[in-house]
Amino acid sequence: MSNLESYPPVFRQLKASTPPQLAELNNNSNSMGDTTQASSSVDIPLVDLECLSLEKLGEVCKEWGIFRLVNHGIPPSLLSKLEEHVKRVLSLSFESKQALLTNPLSYFWGTPLLTPTGDALRGALNINWLEGINVPLCHLQQFESGDPKLHDFRHYLEEYGRHLSRIATTLFEAMVKNLNLGPKQSESSLDESTGFIRVYRYPSGSLADETWGMMEHTDSSVLSIVNQDQVGGLEFLKDNEWLLVNPISGTLVVNIGDMLQAISDDQYMSVKHRVRTNKLAERFSICYFVFPAKGSVICSSKYKPFTYTDFQQQVQHDTKTLGYKIGRVGAGGQKRLSATLSITNRISGAFLATTLLVSYLLSLKMGSICFTYSNFYQFFFYSEKLAPVTVSIAALAVSYHLCYGVRHLLADFSGKLMQGKISFEMEIRGKRMVAMAAVIALVMLTFTAEAARPTEADGVIVITCSQPDCQNKCLKAYGSRLIRSACEKDPTVFGGTLCVCYHTPPADV
Repeated sequence: MSNLESYPPVFRQLKASTPPQLAELNNNSNSMGDTTQASSSVDIPLVDLECLSLEKLGEVCKEWGIFRLVNHGIPPSLLSKLEEHVKRVLSLSFESKQALLTNPLSYFWGTPLLTPTGDALRGALNINWLEGINVPLCHLQQFESGDPKLHDFRHYLEEYGRHLSRIATTLFEAMVKNLNLGPKQSESSLDESTGFIRVYRYPSGSLADETWGMMEHTDSSVLSIVNQDQVGGLEFLKDNEWLLVNPISGTLVVNIGDMLQAISDDQYMSVKHRVRTNKLAERFSICYFVFPAKGSVICSSKYKPFTYTDFQQQVQHDTKTLGYKIGRVGAGGQKRLSATLSITNRISGAFLATTLLVSYLLSLKMGSICFTYSNFYQFFFYSEKLAPVTVSIAALAVSYHLCYGVRHLLADFSGKLMQGKISFEMEIRGKRMVAMAAVIALVMLTFTAEAARPTEADGVIVITCSQPDCQNKCLKAYGSRLIRSACEKDPTVFGGTLCVCYHTPPADV
């Protein structure tokens, strides 16, 4: 079997040629983020698990969000055996992998974003140049296969998973001490049963400079632990500069995920990273991810309370509607779990507040125009009593929403708004906000006008007006002081009329 047959059909076509579809994907990819080469490779900080320093670990997590783990206790023989089996299994034909890697394992390609059941989440704007196997460790024992290769593969995965669970727990317990988390929060913030392994293969080829192995992202996990081969290609962002992580045999790379960023109140930052493919050699990596306990509530002073399930559902929704994950928890306008709203809601809120302000001022203007011809200046006077309060509230609301809107727009400059990738759901939400603004504006208009409605003492008689009745009412009310009477529109009630009596002022007593 040729190596080409082991790839998904789309990859085979793309390796053979560069169709128009690829060009379109490349354009999207370039607009999604920085495609520049990492400026240099870097020696990321070392953390020794055998001699774990809490102080050093805390500094590394705060300043870097990524570090290299040494003396982790995983036998070198296990690492080499597992790597050997990963290459062997992923080198099977595409059709064989689909047939053999069944529940609870799942085979995927083109995207690292999976549903909770392990299926690839379609709808992404860009194809990631990768394929992989998703391995939920708590269900791995249920996997049965008559193929001896897969039987041994499962055995090595189970043993490797036990080591990774130990390492993640040890590191997290040390981080908890540094962060001074309460017992209740620390117990529910990492659950070994949520751990899973992903093995990835990144094809080589001439398209390495045109497609990403894995696009820029942050991990949703508490911790992620990566075992990469000697091909390299893992890059991370620090101080607005992309740096390449040198591959060193026998070591692991650990990075902070979104959940730990939230748990730590942003003391530890979820690191942005990506994978660049290689023209000459395939790249393989074995990654471990672990999450908070299911249903446990993460409480933080920076974010409103949420569960990982809430966050996961939001990521799934964003990917389906926008085509990609919005981003880490604490990234400006992409701060999905914060109490602040999205930029769409901010702009809608500004529109709502502006509508209220304009409608109120119009109600005042209508009052002053409608009663210019008589002594009904008190209509404007009564409305003006409410004006300082209402105008102040509306002005504050406008400023508040617009400030946040601009802030989020700047934070999301290279994101969905600049590409016009507003989701249908967000558009619907915006339309609902506009409809709500219109309803509230009408209520506000009626309220302010009703509060300022003139009385009979002002020369207005509130009746369903007909000219004879109006004339009689005005004569009865003003007698010889009456100049004329008229039925005029009621500005406070849609379709209503007022009997307006034009009269001379009473004589001074």
